[in-house]
Amino acid sequence: MEKAIERQRVLLHHIRPSFTSSSLENIDSSISASVCSAGDSAAYHRTSVFGDDVVIVAAYRTALCKSKRGGFKDTYPDDLLAPVLRTLIEKTNVNPSEVGDIVVGTVLAPGSQRASECRMAAFYAGFPETVPVRTVNRQCSSGLQAVADVAAAIKAGFYDIGIGAGLESMTANPMAWEGDVNPRVKSMEQAQNCLLPMGVTSENVAHRFGVTRQEQDQAAVESHRKAAAATASGKFKEEIVPVKTKASVCSAGDSAAYHRTSVFGDDVVIVAAYRTALCKSKRGGFKDTYPDDLLAPVLRTLIEKTNVNPSEVGDIVVGTVLAPGSQRASECRMAAFYAGFPETVPVRTVNRQCSSGLQAVADVAAAIKAGFYDIGIGAGLESMTANPMAWEGDVNPRVKSMEQAQNCLLPMGVTSENVARRFGVTRQEQDQAAVESHRKAAAATASGKFKEEIVPVKTKIVDPKTGDEKPVTISVDDGIRPNTTVADLAKLKPVFKKDGSTTAGNSSQVSDGAGAVLLMKRSVAVQKGLQILGVFRSFAAVGVDPAIMGVGPAVAIPAAVKSAGLELDDIDLFEINEAFASQFVYCRKKLELDPEKINVNGGAMAIGHPLGATGARCVATLLHEMKRRGKDCRFGVISMCIGTGMGAAAVFERGDSCDDLSNARKVETHNFLSKASR
Repeated sequence: MEKAIERQRVLLHHIRPSFTSSSLENIDSSISASVCSAGDSAAYHRTSVFGDDVVIVAAYRTALCKSKRGGFKDTYPDDLLAPVLRTLIEKTNVNPSEVGDIVVGTVLAPGSQRASECRMAAFYAGFPETVPVRTVNRQCSSGLQAVADVAAAIKAGFYDIGIGAGLESMTANPMAWEGDVNPRVKSMEQAQNCLLPMGVTSENVAHRFGVTRQEQDQAAVESHRKAAAATASGKFKEEIVPVKTKASVCSAGDSAAYHRTSVFGDDVVIVAAYRTALCKSKRGGFKDTYPDDLLAPVLRTLIEKTNVNPSEVGDIVVGTVLAPGSQRASECRMAAFYAGFPETVPVRTVNRQCSSGLQAVADVAAAIKAGFYDIGIGAGLESMTANPMAWEGDVNPRVKSMEQAQNCLLPMGVTSENVARRFGVTRQEQDQAAVESHRKAAAATASGKFKEEIVPVKTKIVDPKTGDEKPVTISVDDGIRPNTTVADLAKLKPVFKKDGSTTAGNSSQVSDGAGAVLLMKRSVAVQKGLQILGVFRSFAAVGVDPAIMGVGPAVAIPAAVKSAGLELDDIDLFEINEAFASQFVYCRKKLELDPEKINVNGGAMAIGHPLGATGARCVATLLHEMKRRGKDCRFGVISMCIGTGMGAAAVFERGDSCDDLSNARKVETHNFLSKASR
């Protein structure tokens, strides 16, 4: 009751005419950040009434205009989203720095491009760099999914205030499929049906269920009649935000100061985590493998290894970055069919750039915690062979008006150079970090460690000259160079600046791969007799300066650790994505982390960085290593920097580390989550 009263007090405070802006703390006078401990969900089962309700205080939209010939035909997508975001803040007097996350449902645009456009739109709307942004895609339900995602995150205690939004410009991004369709689709009717034109599915419904043409036409007439009446009466004026655009005004038609999450009453646990090998883009073992054939084997393995009935899975959430939204969403749905999941199990994608795989895991954890379902899969997928980095169409010229928005478009290598220069990370430090990454990864491979987490994938290699196909089984990361030396790397020329220090040798590898993690309530895992591999403890996403996006982990890690009720010294292992050696070295030094605890089996400079899959890969690598170490390793952290200026981190606990403590359901968090209780 007290919490509900406090919620109402906060609500009343924000609907008053004035507010006081909170100051933002700076790190190194250049990194400002607050925390979104963000999650997400899919409403699969009806949930019980919330104890402290998640409420909506404002909801607005633009007019809807005909694609290619309507009022927004010359309007950039970010200029559609920015006005509604700004209006939410202006109408409620909420301090934009208090917003924990902005989640945008979107379907058609290439993933990385749309994620960047949404981040820029937030800047145009007046949100500080500390407020993180991500996208979600469940095809036509994406906007509603975004609202559900934010509701689940609030209910799970990740933050108190969030924005769920939706954006589509079918002028800028008409429906399309890039590249070839996996010929495997011919082997399964359900997968073929994923590619049916929507109009054909409409005909199928009409034919199968006897819906007449007259009934359909009458429904259309009624829709137009009601909409015209609502427009004429002025009803829509209450919800439509006028948008100033090229043709006319179209009107007719510091993130939240985080709160520590409480210890889960019925923990969200991980019972299985697997990945494919990671292979070099365009020339490695997966260069001729379709994306859905990367994801399907890891999904299938989760079920086969645990004997979980696939029909019990409430949702499959896949982190993915580069592919066009609708295409990748369809590929993931088809992959689920290939893996043996029934049509009743929904699938969607999520995109927070390089943290997408980890975000998918956090989304599922939040949904389970919110009571939307009991079992879910968080996964990651990227084929940088099939979908190289690209931006379709023109960039909004408005970008020239704001430095932060411009910096969202900086090549990642340039941001690496910025970090190295601003924080004094030397070329030798970067090259040495790369050598260590290869050395550790080679040792882990030679000792057989990765065999516990890698799912062998049967695929083919096509000879580019003859076209001959050779069947192969890929089970080893193919980018690791065991004999790499500092002297070798010193010979490489800088890639992004003539006098720079970022090279191909001290940067992450461009890779293809997939990973998947099976999560459920602890009570369900116990009931099924499943071994618990790990416990999901906390997640944080933060915003930082886009020009030095690589510093994100230095801000996200302390936020996630504090959210779990821990100190940095309590963490036994860290998996920090090595996007670039410059940012990896900076974050390690900034947080004063013990090098012996970080990336003990190598990182992305050696293993590879398939953008959307990296987070899921890191979960598999971390939890299997924690299991091997046993009682000497209780808590682990995964973190990565994020393009356009963000960072993400999550805290996990070894699965069997708290059995004797009965999960401390009646114990203060600071007593439970401390080394003294081991």
